[in-house]
Amino acid sequence: MIRFPDIHSHHIQNNGFQLINQTVESFDSSVEYFSIGWHPWSVENYNDADFETLIEYAQLINCKAIGECGLDKNISTSLQKQLPLFEKQLQLAFNLNKPVILHCVKAFQEIVNVCTPYIGKIPLVIHGFNKNTTLAKQLIDKGFYISLGQSLVYKKDLASLPLESLVLETDDAIFPIKDLYQIIADYQSKDIEVIEKQIVENVTKILKLV
Repeated sequence: MIRFPDIHSHHIQNNGFQLINQTVESFDSSVEYFSIGWHPWSVENYNDADFETLIEYAQLINCKAIGECGLDKNISTSLQKQLPLFEKQLQLAFNLNKPVILHCVKAFQEIVNVCTPYIGKIPLVIHGFNKNTTLAKQLIDKGFYISLGQSLVYKKDLASLPLESLVLETDDAIFPIKDLYQIIADYQSKDIEVIEKQIVENVTKILKLV
């Protein structure tokens, strides 16, 4: 059984199961389990040959997800330029039957619109969610999973979200992932083992670990 899964991390830590985020530009084949994608911040550096490399890496047995990929309104690259590459990665994930780790900054409606044809066909995980519970529940109702990270430290009400739709992550920070499990356990007045069991079930289902 995997312990305290971390579904999105940029650093290898001895905290439990980790899905390490990789990029085509800095791919490391020695990583045990990884996701790989083309981040919207790097769209300006993308060319068609890069997508062939992405396809090659994405087909490796230890690649468990596509991403992070998505849309970001906080950068100079227009959404019109970000969209085609995002859509290609969603289609790749569908073709390979793999989940998608979604990057979304101020573009939730656009993400929903683009992802709607894939809802219920492949798991879609909103990574690093740090907005309010109302938006989170709307996304959950539409069929998305919510991945919580350090936002739990200062937005503890996010710990009230239904466990069946949650996963946890460290992202680019270095801290024990178990701390996030404990925050949810304390908020919901449950044993940490109960929280861990449900998140393990979620991650196992999303990443097809069995």
